[in-house]
Amino acid sequence: MSGTFSVPLPVDLAAVGIGAVQGAVFGNRMARERHIDLVGIASIGIATGVGGGMLRDLLLETQVAALGSNRYLATAVLAALVGMLFADLVNRMELAVVAIDAASLGIWAAVGTYKANGFGLGVVPSVFVGVIACTGGTIIRDLLLRTEVSVVRVGSFYSIAALGGSTTFLAVERLSDSATAAVAAILVTFGLRMLAYFFGWRTPRSRALPIPHGGAKDKHEDKGKDHRQQPPVTGTALACPSSRGYAGARKEACWMDARISLRVDGLVRDVIVDTRTSLLDLLREHLGVTGPKKGCDQGQCGACTVLLDGRRVNSCLALAVAHDGGEVATVSGLAALAQAQAGAHDGDGDGDGDGDGDRDGEAAAALHPLQRAFIRHDAFQCGYCTPGQLCSAVGMLAEVAAGWPSVVSADLCAPGPAALDEAEIRERMSGNLCRCGAYVSIVQAVARAAQADSGGTAETTGTKEAAA
Repeated sequence: MSGTFSVPLPVDLAAVGIGAVQGAVFGNRMARERHIDLVGIASIGIATGVGGGMLRDLLLETQVAALGSNRYLATAVLAALVGMLFADLVNRMELAVVAIDAASLGIWAAVGTYKANGFGLGVVPSVFVGVIACTGGTIIRDLLLRTEVSVVRVGSFYSIAALGGSTTFLAVERLSDSATAAVAAILVTFGLRMLAYFFGWRTPRSRALPIPHGGAKDKHEDKGKDHRQQPPVTGTALACPSSRGYAGARKEACWMDARISLRVDGLVRDVIVDTRTSLLDLLREHLGVTGPKKGCDQGQCGACTVLLDGRRVNSCLALAVAHDGGEVATVSGLAALAQAQAGAHDGDGDGDGDGDGDRDGEAAAALHPLQRAFIRHDAFQCGYCTPGQLCSAVGMLAEVAAGWPSVVSADLCAPGPAALDEAEIRERMSGNLCRCGAYVSIVQAVARAAQADSGGTAETTGTKEAAA
């Protein structure tokens, strides 16, 4: 096999660089779950960048290009560092992550097939090498991260996109030159991956053909068997068996991702998540919204409380996919929420009551009345529970305004809001724990904010003694 064939260096380095950026970004996303340090993220990025090319060259029995020049590893290192530096920014843009991934797939498909074809391989071996070169870095990345290999996962469309790109390269090269074929392969691979993202295209699951019983002997043998331990079949896919009812079954055997859209603190966020993801994990791990805190993860402490469509919920108990299209307000969005409420009554949105709109900038930077009350009354110590306490208090005051009674309300049928005395506040806020024991100050702060909201003494001009 001739070794004189070579891929244009800029194209090969571009493939390495994009792959390394993609690997570092993905590694950073998994860093918390897998406890990976910065060196580990960089290593994953480098391995992703050069992995596909190394597998390609090993299959072609030629010198590994990544080890034949300093430029490959240097490019991979620099690209991995770039991926680490901007990983948090990219992780907030799901579309950008998918686009980088698709571009990486396209370039590797074109380069891998190009080199295999240049070594004189047939059509099928060239396509095979192209697919391996395209997906090899991703396979190595997933193995290093100890996660399921994405290229063989239902719905990933990695292998299909790689196969389409490699086949396109060989088909176009028969009609034109290699450069045109490479561009066509990149576009096809990129297009297939992005179309799968936008339209939810999924590869099918495997299934075994049903084989009927062969005769009376088979029926007799089956008669005494207990089939309750067999995983039930629904459609063309095996349903997830219970870990207690089906010994040895993998809990991860069945999964499905879903694309959802949420308005979080005023911003529309589109994201693809596992259907088992809680709203809390979606906010913190996928969207980088770290206001809600994970305390017990069982709905007992209230540290994860957010406002979902105006009502307070424990986000650790809410499935993200169950609230597609919903509106979420965390502690970071309370100031904007207060401004919007003030603007609804003011008419110009600045919240000053004069309708002139001349204080928009000042109002946008203002705190929610409850936030100001918490500061005035020192209603926190370590602050870990404070985001949940604030969101819960905002939701609680809305419930009171709507006339919802509590278990300590004197008259459950009384019209209008209940009187918010200390017992009412303590009962209504009992789902939020403060391990520092700042309950006295929290009750005072909520009472102060409720007084200001009801038209009593203004919270910004009153005194601490008035609230007590």
